[in-house]
Amino acid sequence: MTGAQKKKIRRIMIAAPKSGSGKTTITCGLLQIFKENGEDISSCKCGPDYIDPMFHREVLGIDSENLDLYFCDRERLKERFMHHAEGAELVVTEGVMGYYDGISLDSDQASTYDVARTLGLPVILVVPARGMASTILAVLKGMIEYRNDSNIRGIILNRISPMLYPKMKKMIEEGLQTMGFQVQVVGYVPEEDAFHLESRHLGLMLPEEIGNLGKQIDRAAEILTETLDMESVLKIAWEAKEMEYHPVKAKQEA
Repeated sequence: MTGAQKKKIRRIMIAAPKSGSGKTTITCGLLQIFKENGEDISSCKCGPDYIDPMFHREVLGIDSENLDLYFCDRERLKERFMHHAEGAELVVTEGVMGYYDGISLDSDQASTYDVARTLGLPVILVVPARGMASTILAVLKGMIEYRNDSNIRGIILNRISPMLYPKMKKMIEEGLQTMGFQVQVVGYVPEEDAFHLESRHLGLMLPEEIGNLGKQIDRAAEILTETLDMESVLKIAWEAKEMEYHPVKAKQEA
């Protein structure tokens, strides 16, 4: 391997405790907001999933990069990420399944968490909050401390009413602080049709199969502009540590 290369890249991971938590629509909404604000954005998706990157492309007009630690070793993954991030001011990565769900039932290998720790991605966790009160603190405590290097820095509460949000935010932040966690609630997502994507047994429907998808994403971005603290989201992205990797030499033909 050649000498190490370093680069400061503003970057975040959008993850969740489980599938169906709203990662894709929230990620697309964020991409739309950053695009409208004139940011040069790149996006990535954990795992070999080919459908969610299509939604990213629908917003940005450029390909999303798959980040997969099953088919790719850590140094190669870092190199691929650095190459994809070239020229971008911000890279938004969408997780897959639950945050710690890996290649087998009892493994976190190749999980969203595994990708995040490999690439030093600060994580914003999307948590469905409908039907929960103080129990959400137990869920978050488990998610944050399950691994010492979870790197969970922010929380978005999904499916929650605007009236309840301020009280939930205060309860969560004060409760986590009491436990010794410096994790901020950066906003919420209300129950709105804009955040519901049609699905089928193999996953989400393809973008071209969803009528008025562009308008739906525009509406989601419009709502998120009002319900998320975008300054705090960007601050978390800015606090990502400098990346270091060793370029992997291609094997010479015999």
